[in-house]
Amino acid sequence: MELMLQLGKIKPNARILDIGCGAAYQCSLLKSRGYNIVCTDVANGVTYTNLDVLSDCSHLPSKDNCFDVVYSSHLLEHAQDKTKALHEMMRVLDPNGNIYVIVPTWIWKIGQLITYYPIPIARFAKWVLSKEEQDLAMKTEMPKSVGKFKSLCLKAKRNCFPEVHGTSLSNLEELRSFRISSWLKLFRSSGLNVTKVVIGPLYVPSELPLPTINASRLGICSSIIFALS
Repeated sequence: MELMLQLGKIKPNARILDIGCGAAYQCSLLKSRGYNIVCTDVANGVTYTNLDVLSDCSHLPSKDNCFDVVYSSHLLEHAQDKTKALHEMMRVLDPNGNIYVIVPTWIWKIGQLITYYPIPIARFAKWVLSKEEQDLAMKTEMPKSVGKFKSLCLKAKRNCFPEVHGTSLSNLEELRSFRISSWLKLFRSSGLNVTKVVIGPLYVPSELPLPTINASRLGICSSIIFALS
C-alpha cells in the first residue's frame, strides 16, 4: 500500500477503493492518514468489523467513474471471472484514475509446493511420538465400509497435495496462470494499459519461519505489482 501511494503520488483527498481488503488493516491505516477510502470484501463465513461494503469483485455496488484509485492485493487469483472483475474495476474508476493490482507469481506457487510437505511430515511425526495418539489409533477399528475407505483416501489425497490457492483447476494450471506473462496477457486482453510493473519481495507462503528477501535486482519475486489505466 505504501508503494502504491508512492507510485501514483496519490493526493490525500483521492477517492480510493480497496477490493478484497480482508480485515482492512491497510484501509484503517490510510483512513487514519485522512484518505477517503472504501473497504470492500465478501463475507465467506468470516465476520469483518472494518468493512464499509460487502461486495463481490465482479458486482461492485458503486456508480461509474466514482474512484480515483482502485486497489487490490492478492484478490484477482481468487476471482471466478477475472475479466469481469477487471471490467468492474474499470467501470468504477475515474477516466484519469489508476488501478493497482498485486498478484502472486509462479515463484510464489513453487514456494508453496516445495514448503508444503515439511508441515504435514512434522505433524505426522508428532502424532507418532504421542503416546495418547498411539493408544487411540490402536483402539480405532478399521473402516468396514467402502464409504469410510473413500473418506480415508480423500483425507490422504488432501494431505499429499497442497490445495489450489485460487480458482484454477489444478496446481499445474496455477503455475501457468501465475506467470508474469499470463497476468500481462489478462490485463491487456481486458482493455487495460500496463503503465508500470514493480517487482515485489521474495518470500514463501508457509508456516515455516523463513525470511522475506529483496531479490528485485535479479528479477525474482513472489508477488508483483501492476499499475494499470
